[in-house]
Formats: sequence, C-alpha cells, structure tokens
Amino acid sequence: MASRSGSGVSGKGSLELINVTKRFGTTTAVAGINLKIEPGRFVALIGPTGCGKTTTLRCIAGLESLSDGAIYLDGSRLDTIPPHRRATPMVWQHFVLFPHMRVRENVEFGLRMHGTGKVERRKFVEEMLERVGLGDSAERATHELSSGQRQRVGLARALVTNPKLLLLDEPLGSLDPALRLSIQGEIVSLHRSLGITFVWVTHNQSEAFAVADTVVVMNEGRIEQVSSPKSIFETPQTLFVARFVGSNNVWEGAITGEENENLVVETEDGRFLVPKRRAWQGKDGRAVFLVRADRVRLVGETESVRNRLRGIVLWQRYIGMFAITQVRLPSGKIVEMSAPRVDLRGGDQVIVGWDPSSSYLLPSGGSEEV
Repeated sequence: MASRSGSGVSGKGSLELINVTKRFGTTTAVAGINLKIEPGRFVALIGPTGCGKTTTLRCIAGLESLSDGAIYLDGSRLDTIPPHRRATPMVWQHFVLFPHMRVRENVEFGLRMHGTGKVERRKFVEEMLERVGLGDSAERATHELSSGQRQRVGLARALVTNPKLLLLDEPLGSLDPALRLSIQGEIVSLHRSLGITFVWVTHNQSEAFAVADTVVVMNEGRIEQVSSPKSIFETPQTLFVARFVGSNNVWEGAITGEENENLVVETEDGRFLVPKRRAWQGKDGRAVFLVRADRVRLVGETESVRNRLRGIVLWQRYIGMFAITQVRLPSGKIVEMSAPRVDLRGGDQVIVGWDPSSSYLLPSGGSEEV
C-alpha cells in the first residue's frame, strides 16, 4: 500500500474519504463527498432511499470501484487494494453464513484465509464466540440457530481477524423489534470493548441515534451534516436535515423587525418571535425556523404566549405516557405536537404554542451548510 504523507489522519482505524464519487452510467450515486472518521468512532450513515449511503459503504469495502476520488485507512491508500485484502469486513442484513459449515468453521473462515495456524485459530474463535454469547454453540449447524444467533455468528466472523474497521450494512434489518434492541445493545458493547472503528448504514433514525457517536446525514449523493446525534437532532444545519430528522415543524417567512434578541418573522400562519443565531446572516430578508414537536404545547385562551396558533385536531396517537397530536391550521399546514397525554379527539378546536426560545433559526435561511 502506498502511504500518503500529511493526511492529518493517524491511528488504528482512521478513515478518510476525499472527493469520493461513484457514477453508474449517467447517474451519480455519490457526488464527491469528503469525510474524516477518527479512530475508534462509531459512525452511522443515514438518509432516504437512494441517497448514496450504501454505495458509499460498498466503495469503502471495495465492492464498488470509485469513479473519482480516494479512500485512505490509517493514512494508506485503500481504494487501490482488492476487496479481499482490505481487512474491512462487512456484516450484512441477511447474515450470509456458509450453510454447510458449523458455527466454529464459519467464524474461523477469515483466519484460514489469513493463514493463521490451527491452534491460534481455535483460541481466537473460542474467545470471540464467548464475546458474542455463543461459547457453547461452536459445533452447531447454522440452520439450528435463531436469527439473532446467526447475526452474532456474522459479527464474530467479521471481528475475529481483529480488523481496523468494521462495516455494517443494515445489520439488524431482518430481526424483529425486540431482538433488534437486544442485538443493538450487544453491538454497542462490542464496539466499546474492542475500540475499533464501526461504520453503520441504516434507514432507522432512532437506531442510528442510539448506537452512533457520530451521524452522517446524506441526501442525493452528498453529505448534508456530520455531527453528534444530539446536535443533529437539536440543531440541524440545513432545511433537508430539519425535515428528515425527528419531528420538526418548519416555517419560512419575511423578517419584519427585531424585538430584544429575537427576529420578528411574518409567515402565512402569523407573526412569530425567533431567537437570532450568533453566526446567522439574513438572506434576502427571509428566515426559515423550526420548532420541535416536543416543544409545542396546548395553550389556554388567557395564557400569555407570544407564539400561538389556532387549529383543529386531526388525530392523536398514544406512545406510553405521551401523545403525538397533529393539528391542522387555517392555512392547511399541519403542526405536530408531542406532549404528556391530554385526551383530544379529531375535530377539537385547540390553541397550540411555544416559547420563542424553543424556536431554532436555520443557518442562512436553511438552504446551505455552515
């Protein structure tokens, strides 16, 4: 492998994508993305179907060749190496185990390919099966295992070679919800104990936010935002992220003045106070702001709340002690509210509102990253 000096990335499992591009004919699936992942991070790639997240993962694994750009692992060029020599194993959604092999043979397959001796193979396999809770299943046939056990075998087989980087492509997608939560917790524990870099692709936002310390939101082959789950959820940097992640109510309007530390924004649904962002700069006198569903609440007729709206309840759905409620405004816009349970029925007239401090002004009108 050719080393690259001055990359600024070092350590076991540091990954860097530089202008990574993948085209299929006239279709650009990944459009020149740049991404640095520090060693030992747990990174989740999320985005709508067709956004390029799985193609990006396949490019890292070598299952797709790059149309342009480069990929480096620990400062050495990765994309010029054949897939079987990259030491970047992948865990798949559908397990991909060898049905004619027993559990032990499946797990030791990679070690065989690396030329590891028989005694060492047995030792490493036993240790890894214990880690994934299958210490007593080494001689079982894979068809005798549950789906959760088969996924654990897939994890053990990928990790037994002590890779610098583990790639996971919707690894829990074929499991039932209860089992998915259990395996999710086990994968997080494995990551913490092993300390290697994990890159996980998922359609499930709550899953990504639960397992990852860094989330990459993709859209149309490009990266919209890279940040912690908390920052992605609370302070989206683009209008796409605001609409894609969580339950955000979004308004756009003209800036008509200022009041204390707030902008006054005139929308089709009324005039609202929105706190100014320190680094925000207006764009054509307009602003885009959001209010999370959990910040919207019912407001009494005489209650003093500056940001308030009248509407009609469309429906309400209970989730534990909370209720998700959708309210239709006179303009036709739908506002979503997540709040402690208050029994409401479709057709009820309500007033909803929020404190100005609960609004979040998107950068540069919400149209570009900062």
